[in-house]
Amino acid sequence: MPRLTAQEHEAVTKALADFGKSVDELTLGQLFGLFKRAKLLDTAEKKLGRDFKILGAVEQWIELRNRAAHPGGLPITSSEAEAFLSWVNLCLERASFKAPPTPPTGPLRPWHQIVTPRADIREGRLDESVFAADLSDVVAGRAPQEYRDALTFFSRTYLTRGLQRLIATVVACLAGKPGEHVIQLQTPFGGGKTHSLITLYHLFKSRPEPETLPALRAILSDIGLPALPQAQVAVFVGTAPDPLRGRTPWGAIAEQLGKYELIREHDERRLAPGKDLLYELLKDEPTLILMDEITEYVVRCVEPKLLEEAPSSEAARAYQTQVLAFLQELTETVKTLPQCALVVTLPSSAPYGEEGERAHYRIQQIFGRMEAIYTPVEGEEIYEVIRRRLFDNVPESVEVQRVVESYMAMYRKLGDDVPAQVRESNYRDRMLKAYPFHPQVIDILLERWSTFPRFQRTRGVLRFLGLVISDLYQQRHPAPLIQPAHINLANPQIRRELLKHIGNEYEGVLSSDIADSNAKAQRLDQELGSEYKRFGIATGLATAIFFASFSGGERRGVGTPELRLALLWGDISSQLVGDALKRLEEELWYLHVEGGRYWFSNQPNLNRILAQREDEVQEPQIQEEFRAILRDLAGRELLTYLCPQEPGEVPDRRELQLVILSPEFSRPGERAEGEARKFLERSGSVPRVYRNALLVLVADSNGWNEARTKLKRFLALKSVREDKVLWNQLPEENRKDVERRIRDLGGAVKDSLRRTYRHIAKAGVGMGGIEWLDMGLPTAAEQRSLAAMVLSYLRTEDKLALELAPQRLLEKALRPDETEKPVSDILEAFRRYPELPMVETDEVVKRSIIRGVKEGLFGLRVGGQIFYGRDVPPQELEYGAVLVRKEALPPKEPEVEVKPEEVSVTEAKRTSPVQEPKTIPVAPSQPQEHPFRLRARIPWDKLSDFMRGVLRPLHEKGATIELEIKLEARATGEPIEKSTINIVEETLKQINAQILEKEL
Repeated sequence: MPRLTAQEHEAVTKALADFGKSVDELTLGQLFGLFKRAKLLDTAEKKLGRDFKILGAVEQWIELRNRAAHPGGLPITSSEAEAFLSWVNLCLERASFKAPPTPPTGPLRPWHQIVTPRADIREGRLDESVFAADLSDVVAGRAPQEYRDALTFFSRTYLTRGLQRLIATVVACLAGKPGEHVIQLQTPFGGGKTHSLITLYHLFKSRPEPETLPALRAILSDIGLPALPQAQVAVFVGTAPDPLRGRTPWGAIAEQLGKYELIREHDERRLAPGKDLLYELLKDEPTLILMDEITEYVVRCVEPKLLEEAPSSEAARAYQTQVLAFLQELTETVKTLPQCALVVTLPSSAPYGEEGERAHYRIQQIFGRMEAIYTPVEGEEIYEVIRRRLFDNVPESVEVQRVVESYMAMYRKLGDDVPAQVRESNYRDRMLKAYPFHPQVIDILLERWSTFPRFQRTRGVLRFLGLVISDLYQQRHPAPLIQPAHINLANPQIRRELLKHIGNEYEGVLSSDIADSNAKAQRLDQELGSEYKRFGIATGLATAIFFASFSGGERRGVGTPELRLALLWGDISSQLVGDALKRLEEELWYLHVEGGRYWFSNQPNLNRILAQREDEVQEPQIQEEFRAILRDLAGRELLTYLCPQEPGEVPDRRELQLVILSPEFSRPGERAEGEARKFLERSGSVPRVYRNALLVLVADSNGWNEARTKLKRFLALKSVREDKVLWNQLPEENRKDVERRIRDLGGAVKDSLRRTYRHIAKAGVGMGGIEWLDMGLPTAAEQRSLAAMVLSYLRTEDKLALELAPQRLLEKALRPDETEKPVSDILEAFRRYPELPMVETDEVVKRSIIRGVKEGLFGLRVGGQIFYGRDVPPQELEYGAVLVRKEALPPKEPEVEVKPEEVSVTEAKRTSPVQEPKTIPVAPSQPQEHPFRLRARIPWDKLSDFMRGVLRPLHEKGATIELEIKLEARATGEPIEKSTINIVEETLKQINAQILEKEL
């Protein structure tokens, strides 16, 4: 006692007054009861450093002992016996009389293998009426067994602190001890008020032996009574009688007390009796009056339907006034009687609209100023209420402790990734009390769902959890605890229980995003497979978010740390939570997120808006955007033609060219084969000559489907940004999200197209032959153009020669029966014939010729000059050079050594040699030029013939050629597209042409 604060000391002193003894005279059990009544057990535990849980268990042992010693009472079940033995073993372990058992190893057992739900819950035949207590049905003997039979009722009833205080107050009052006489029970709808009245009814009607109820025995001991006092009980339930024709409240009470004649006239005339008459009615014996749903009765007095049937509305109003007057007189009378108690239930808020508010206010004026108010269920007591009502047994086993320790260890490991309070030691106690539920499930029900006026608090919690247990038990769900993510929103009963509070419009939300087999969250689990599919990660998170999305107040939503609590158990990786939430944000239509909190609403989110915008995107828009992106992605490493329709759009050129087909011609498929062959074989209406200089790039059908989907989403995002009205209506966070998605998706579309265009077609051996090459999927870091990727792949796979061995050149360029061939024909052959290696430029072939001549593998004839075994100036290959087999080269002429003439000189006579006059070489005369000028009009599709029959012969004769082309192209209808003009100009630049004049 000296350690208590002044406020705590006052609370103990007040509680001690009920015992009539000093602290020194109290037994251990009475001391325990003293601090329990003063609500200071937790304080005593902390100040003394002791754990009093074992004392709470002793109460249960006493109850079992008394039931075993008194035949005819409530039988002891095997599960109760097991629980008792478990506690005995635990006490022996704590006292060091027995070594603690070795903790079990291996996977944690599912909750349904440790605890046993009630039979009706296990078998899926839960009658929800068992949670809807009705005092009038109990009195009439038509209530369900667990309410009607006192023994069954008490076996399933947990006497909470509030209920024990209520019993103690009523018992003391009826025993003539000082205390409150008028008590009101005030909780939200379904908060345990009626259950409390039924408890009092059975106590004083059935009068169970104190030995069978340890809590009752402790209460009587605290008060100093050996047994319950004798008392008559009268009940009035406002929902039962007809206010128009039935007994009045005073008539009903008098009839039950056997004194109706005293009240008959007042009952028949529907006039409230005064205090004197009520005193006569109640004075003879200890009396307990229980009144339930009195507010509803007062409202029903003037119900519109009854007003129509009543003689007049004034009469109905007058009767309502009489009822209120009776309540006023009754409360004042009861207070004057030493052994009379009145217990009334009142809702905590006004029900039934405007009339209900008026009635509620007037009744509060009568009861609210002076009467004691009790709350039947407080705080964590709900856990024990749930256990008693929903399960046959919840043993305090080592296995349960192991489950809780496993979760606590996981939370410690997660650190700041989970809420701070779950890592504290007292959360372990909450988990033990709440088992097999995770405390979060009950917290959400009590803190959020119970704020809805019709949820019915304790009753609503029991009904909802009963449905959840039944569903998971029949599934044999493998989790060690029941967590928010495990609630099956596809179950019609569970679904209906929630929808009746938030509205049927959420049926569509559940069907679209969570609960149906085609719901987006379930589809995500199937698509992602692995752990997602095994544990239902996406569906579980969406379920947990939905469960935490609603309340009768303003609070909504749930953060990522809380969602980890809702989902994680066993082998589920915590990293999956963030990834799954991101996918849910991108896919679900009614999920909203702001400030890191997630919630569901019946208003569509940005994803739904985008889905609607996607539906509005037309195919021409997709194609236009696709071509714009493809134009940027194609690159300039090759002469490239985008999605041509006819072969005539791709010139027949010697330079290496790339055709990128429209994705409508994708592989696999016959259309792709036919389209590629069309371009490889023809140019306009004539056969293509330079077949070995053309590449066709073809899309993959699977890749295109992915790219097309992203293109539609990209266009939808852009349309949202361009819609100024919608844009201004979007929250800032959504606008930022749109901008981010546009940036990300722009790059993603390009990446997707790089993956899509993976098939290369080139001319194969023989007419009509096609060789298909598959580049495979690029790396995630790939940023090159399509042309660059094609060139890189062909070079790596040795399909595009950068160097050509001279010996190979000789074998490929000359047939066995050929001794020589013009270099120009060889260059042409490499561009024309697919059986020859594809070369990037003519320089590859020229370098091979120069190297082969120097190495003596073959010779080169240029005019009358032979090159063999020596360097060849590159320019010599331009003018009529002929490659000659070394066997066919003319024999090399021997070199003649010219010696100077010797002159002898004698001693006798000096003579000088005769000097020949030097010949001054005459400079060679400049060859006379013979110009040939030609101006001709040529059909555009005969340009290849012009090259072959005009330019090439002149070139081979050594003529210097200057070519100036005048081109006029006229389009009928629509003007020539800018993209086509760009292709023309780009081609001219690549061949080093000079544009002298251009006119559009």
